[in-house]
Amino acid sequence: MACLQPPWFSSLRVVSPAKLKAGPPSPTNKPAKPLCWAVGPDNAESSEPDAPKPVPDGPVDPVKLAFSKAEAYKESIKPNSGLGTTQSAADNNDDNEAQKDLPDSVKIATEKAKKYKQNKGVAAVELIVGDTSKFDDATTPEPEQTNKEDEAELYKPKVSTWGVFPRPGNISKTFGGGRVIRPGEVLETEEEKAVKEARTEQLLAADKKKVGLNVDPKLKYECEEASKDGDLLMNVGKLKEALPNYEKVMDKLTFQGNSELHGLAALQWSICQDSLSRSNETRGMYEKLKSHPNPKVSKKARQFMYSFQAMEMMKETTGSQFYLKNSDYQNYFDAFVENKSNYPKDGLVQESAMNQVLPYILFLVSPIFVVLLIAVRKGT
Repeated sequence: MACLQPPWFSSLRVVSPAKLKAGPPSPTNKPAKPLCWAVGPDNAESSEPDAPKPVPDGPVDPVKLAFSKAEAYKESIKPNSGLGTTQSAADNNDDNEAQKDLPDSVKIATEKAKKYKQNKGVAAVELIVGDTSKFDDATTPEPEQTNKEDEAELYKPKVSTWGVFPRPGNISKTFGGGRVIRPGEVLETEEEKAVKEARTEQLLAADKKKVGLNVDPKLKYECEEASKDGDLLMNVGKLKEALPNYEKVMDKLTFQGNSELHGLAALQWSICQDSLSRSNETRGMYEKLKSHPNPKVSKKARQFMYSFQAMEMMKETTGSQFYLKNSDYQNYFDAFVENKSNYPKDGLVQESAMNQVLPYILFLVSPIFVVLLIAVRKGT
């Protein structure tokens, strides 16, 4: 039994366990090895034997025994309360040697008890140091018993594969799902099947409309008319007027859908831009149309794109110094594109025609004049 001293007393020292009178050991628990720290040399060298204590006949509770010893120790240290705090060097050496032999756990517990007493001012704390293995039965919690029924239901594979871990024997019953169709049993009723098919058709129609596979007939007719108007304007040379018609078709139809009408309108729009010397817009559209879903449109786009690749290979660009944007023939081209008549006047046309016919007339009449001239000479 270890008794802690107040901090103002002298250092602790070990007292022989033979001087402590402990009760008889219980039949079930082995008594702990007692250790005690007492004050002053008088306790160590005292020749007065302790008064014998009555020994109980039955088993003793270790907790009650500890409390009774603590009360007896408090009564024994009351007369020694006036002792000084100085002790001999020999006692200090004995105490230090005794403390070195103690385990670290006891030293830590002693220091904590001292600090606690300084803060709270409570009585000395007694520590019972002994074999802690005897107390495992009372302190160690019992492990939880596994449910044998649950273990019996688990399926434990014997082969070392990815499924070697235990799992429920009936997964469908444990986690839900699973259905057994017996011979002749109907999987679903006619009503459920009809509802399911209607739902599927509705989703497919919405998906096709989103992609552009299903086109409204009225919208398709409008796009075809706009494309025809653009082609007519393009044939007569009105390229700028034809662009809005093709743009209208491109806006109303989607690029993702397998729409040949959209692809052809985009190709015509690119040709108009290229004819108007807008190579950047044209090249960007050709690059986009190369991945068009319609194979005919994508093939045409790759063919037109080859012209730009040939220009890069020959290092020929519209920004070259040999390119003359305003040439002598530009006015005639502009007049043709803008549908302006730049023809000469009627009088000039007639004069030019007479000038072209007169040499032929003279050539045809000249033999007649030659014959007449010969006849006149013979008559004279």
